[in-house]
Amino acid sequence: MIGYITGRGYESFDIGAELRGERTMFRLQFTHVLDRGLTRISYGAPDYAYFTRRPLEVGTGQGVQTQYVSEKLAGGRTVSLGKPFYQPPDPDPSPYYFDRKNRLIGWWSEKYAFDGEQPTPPQLSIAQDFPFVLAAVDPDAEARLAGLDDAMTGGRYLKQRESSESQTASMPGLKEIKLIASDRSYTDQREEAVISRLPAAAAERATTEPSARSFRAYLDGQRGQEVLRRTFDSRESYRLLLDQWENLSPDMWLPFTRYWVPGPTGYRVDGPRRVAALPVTNDPGVWKDPAYDMFGGLGAATMAPLGSADTQFRTLTPRYIEGGIDTLASRVVGRFDPAKLPGLNELTRVPMETYNPPEAAPGDARSRELLGNRPLLPGDNVAGYLQAPPLLLTNFDGLRLITEATKGAPAAQAPLSVVRVRVAGVTGPDAVSRERISQVARDIVAATGLDVDITIGSSPTPVTVDLPAGRYGRPALTLSEGWVSKGVAYQILEAADRKSVALFVLILAVCALFVLNAAAAAVRARRTELGVLACLGWARRRIFGVVLLELGLIGLLAGGLAALLALPLSAWSGLPEPGARTFLAIPAALALALLAGVPPALRAARVPPVEA
Repeated sequence: MIGYITGRGYESFDIGAELRGERTMFRLQFTHVLDRGLTRISYGAPDYAYFTRRPLEVGTGQGVQTQYVSEKLAGGRTVSLGKPFYQPPDPDPSPYYFDRKNRLIGWWSEKYAFDGEQPTPPQLSIAQDFPFVLAAVDPDAEARLAGLDDAMTGGRYLKQRESSESQTASMPGLKEIKLIASDRSYTDQREEAVISRLPAAAAERATTEPSARSFRAYLDGQRGQEVLRRTFDSRESYRLLLDQWENLSPDMWLPFTRYWVPGPTGYRVDGPRRVAALPVTNDPGVWKDPAYDMFGGLGAATMAPLGSADTQFRTLTPRYIEGGIDTLASRVVGRFDPAKLPGLNELTRVPMETYNPPEAAPGDARSRELLGNRPLLPGDNVAGYLQAPPLLLTNFDGLRLITEATKGAPAAQAPLSVVRVRVAGVTGPDAVSRERISQVARDIVAATGLDVDITIGSSPTPVTVDLPAGRYGRPALTLSEGWVSKGVAYQILEAADRKSVALFVLILAVCALFVLNAAAAAVRARRTELGVLACLGWARRRIFGVVLLELGLIGLLAGGLAALLALPLSAWSGLPEPGARTFLAIPAALALALLAGVPPALRAARVPPVEA
């Protein structure tokens, strides 16, 4: 498990039917909606977009921000739009878009084409951020464990070894991480857009306004006519994000500059199987990216997903890639459908599987009504309560590139978090399968010293989780989650093993009593014989030794017979072959017979000759 990264997808929609005359100015108001509609985060101040049917000329200065825009009017006259459209970046920009003060005004021209392409139709765009849990897997082992290669829906599967050379022509030394991505995001998020057309005078004012600040103040005071209201779910934006990630042009690359390692959620125990999730606060500095400081922090790469402004439940530790934006890049080479994997299939769900569905069911009637009788799903809050499974995977080559390039290389020496082992020949929670798994677990512990969690027979237990209210409208919720305690299945199996050991001890005790009783009866039956031997001069020590030797020979014979029967009986009953443990029966039987024979042998040695 490497950590969280984020990706941004853009979805465009046509606005051509709402253009009026030569120029049109639109006011854009967006709301980010999460948690089945209970959380509503406004983008804050409205945005504006300028549309013209005349040619625009765009120039750039230092960095990537537009420095000037000029429009060519009828008769060849040119007017500058740069001053009202551009303003310097915030001196200390907030990581959240709704707090950004100095926003650019979008623009579109019917005559403008980017890099020789055809002019785009009149469109507006809406952006959505998606958090990805990035994990590294051994591709061959993952295919055998989970059938990941059979879940591919596009592109190709990860190779065991991938070349790190980038395909980007303009950056020959760039290293590239190969990824496969889930073709569904498993997030519940959408954007609501309200578009208003401002009076014609507002668009004309763009050619005469002296500054962006005064122009925006003027636009805020204009009454607009609502012309469009639309809702955008996340599916299309997510698909377009993956398309862009997978089909990067030869002169483009997607920099990999940072990721976040989330901590666990803290809980307060309020009763049996009832807990309350505890909120935490992350410093806003975790969203800053030093690789983009040269651009004044205005880039989308330096902003936090809007949902992360809501209540947070996990501490985030940022990790930065040394060398900036030209050190590592990432490219999606294929897509997979998590629904085809065991953890996401309701019929074959395995506790603690890698690909568990990220959802929490309502836990009472009130929460059921608030959520519309649907489970709560994660959104784009990186530090939120619910976490999606790993939906972005690389191989160990990618893991090596990331750990070696991470500042301080904190995980370079021990990057692996989980090794999953599937035991062959397991058919269910029967005794033979449990013994096979337990033996493998014991072998792993003996060879490595690692902690081993056994999941066979461990069904998730319903736990009630009280989730405190969010900051943007979501009321407190009561959720029901299926929890699996790590190690609980192994504890159950160990308890079963302890009972077996107790049973074995009882069996041996009964056998010892049986031997003791039989030997005592034999001594009683042979009192006359033992008395004659004593009268003939046999010492007590010699009589004691003869009786004990006889019992030892019987124990030795019984142990040898048990060892001979163990192999065919194990094969007949389907138990694992005991191997060298078979021969433990011989010393065990001998020791049992000798220990049980000591009291009768002592009694035989003490028989008075005259009484005998």
